[in-house]
Amino acid sequence: MPEGTVNYRDTLRDIAAYDHGIVTIANAEAVDVPAVEVRKLAQRGALERIGHGVYRFRHGFPRTRGTAEAEAVAIAGPGSLLEGESVLALTDLGHANPAHIEVALTTQRRRQLPSWIAATRRTTLKPADGTHYHGVPSVTVRVALAQVRERLPRQRWLEALEKARRLDLVSAEEERELRTNGR
Repeated sequence: MPEGTVNYRDTLRDIAAYDHGIVTIANAEAVDVPAVEVRKLAQRGALERIGHGVYRFRHGFPRTRGTAEAEAVAIAGPGSLLEGESVLALTDLGHANPAHIEVALTTQRRRQLPSWIAATRRTTLKPADGTHYHGVPSVTVRVALAQVRERLPRQRWLEALEKARRLDLVSAEEERELRTNGR
């Protein structure tokens, strides 16, 4: 390749290295890779389309813990966060095994999401309620525990809370607050 020539595939690989092999049209365009070039790479077999404007490299990025969750959040769109039992499953707290990947939508979405994603519009989430676990944008464990408190059997919820405290995923103060009022 001549000196100074841009290699879009390498540029996208650099992005994907931080996101489970996933590339979106939005983050490609943010590094000056045109959408048409992303689609060309998909047509040539380097990328696989997994959702509207969302692609995954076919090779070089093995599926690991968090890959399915990262795909769900990317498909749901910018500002989306993993939530509820899906956060507990990703962080290995308790026996959480959700039937769908739970995603919080912080903005309005018009497009249909795949049936394996359970999306809920959340208007009260604050920036402090978000973080990343295994490279996946997520609500904090504290928020996730509050979200599932009434859905999980009490003993399972308490086990998850205690394990979260042991792993420093919630502070002693957050643990007290969750035990007292669920928030």
